[in-house]
Amino acid sequence: MVWYFNTPLFFRMRILLVLICFSITLLRAEQRGLFQTHETLFPLMDAKGAFEIWCLKDDWIELPEGRLPLVVNYSSAQDDFSNSILGENWWFPLFESSVVRSADDVIDLRMLGGQKRVLHLHADQIYRSNDRDWQGQLDGDAFLVSNKTGWEFHYEGGRLKRATTPEGRRLQWQFSSGIPSGLMLDGRPLVELDTNDNGIVSEMKIYAESGGEKLFQFTDESFPVFGVAFGQEVIVEMRRSVGEIIHNAGRVKIQMDTSGEENLVKIVEENGASFEGNEVLLEKGSGTLLGDMRFDYAWERLPSGGTRATRTLEDGSFESILVDPDKGFQRREFLDGSAVEISQWNVNGKRPSKSIVYFDREGQIVTETRNYFDESGSVVRRIVKDSTGSTEYRFSNASAEEINEILRQGFGLEELESK
Repeated sequence: MVWYFNTPLFFRMRILLVLICFSITLLRAEQRGLFQTHETLFPLMDAKGAFEIWCLKDDWIELPEGRLPLVVNYSSAQDDFSNSILGENWWFPLFESSVVRSADDVIDLRMLGGQKRVLHLHADQIYRSNDRDWQGQLDGDAFLVSNKTGWEFHYEGGRLKRATTPEGRRLQWQFSSGIPSGLMLDGRPLVELDTNDNGIVSEMKIYAESGGEKLFQFTDESFPVFGVAFGQEVIVEMRRSVGEIIHNAGRVKIQMDTSGEENLVKIVEENGASFEGNEVLLEKGSGTLLGDMRFDYAWERLPSGGTRATRTLEDGSFESILVDPDKGFQRREFLDGSAVEISQWNVNGKRPSKSIVYFDREGQIVTETRNYFDESGSVVRRIVKDSTGSTEYRFSNASAEEINEILRQGFGLEELESK
């Protein structure tokens, strides 16, 4: 049941009918979103200022329970997986998803789509994310983590070994001498990986449940590793790493400067008839992104412990993002100067809540939304403030679980009513 204050009864009933009509479709979308890909701070910059790109974003394995992403990540300061099956600077989340215990009461979860979630230990010895979407239990070197949608993931020694879908089907990751070699679904091959003599994936085959297969080919090259000798930065080692990925619709190619004079990386992406090319300049040693063909970039760590990233156009207009993950805080100033967005988590109150505030360029509040969550992660209360006043929504989880799932994604009642 949904109560919507300051709204006539007939309009409330109309909203409820619309919510129910759309609940099934959007709930399915929520399950697919379980594996949504990680979002960079800026399109080419990660949260630590390094250059990164995500490739194969439009490729996935289609299952009734959701889409398993095939995205792969290239970063100039890769810290998600130090010995990737794609070589130096790469990370393949589907086969290299992991959990890391970063503190006694904190576990970092690196998911199949490249998302990174932080789980905190509670008094009942359960680790939970701030939004209560994820929870897990530690048992020696094993970690069982589950999502509200019914998926369960089993990690051993920090690495993902198997998963169970909401329908009870079983995914099993295969390894050969400790190196990922494939993925099984209920005992039949779903993905097969072939590696070359350098221990790097050369070919990947995807077997669709409905029949047919996809083929991906990987070509590895020698990439330079820089060091300092006699006060000068020089190439101290050449390491093997994937330089080109060929897939059904096109290819991705990464070409790194090996002269040692400039730390330049060239990126080429072909997808069918479309073509994109870019060139980025990195700071030597750190891999920090300094510029590309459109923006200059800057990144700094703040005394508070947070970070600030900025990208600037030639005309001086800029976009900045300030992030303090320990405090659940983010401030974003948009490129066109039209607004500033501030989001803040609060987990110290009776119920965890998250506020999102938009300011105009004069610093006046345009809208302010605060969501309150119950222990399962469903929104039970929402307060929206704007220039016309304040509106409060209350939701009951007893008979409207699907509706709460939709509202938890951020859909307002008015938005749903207009669909």
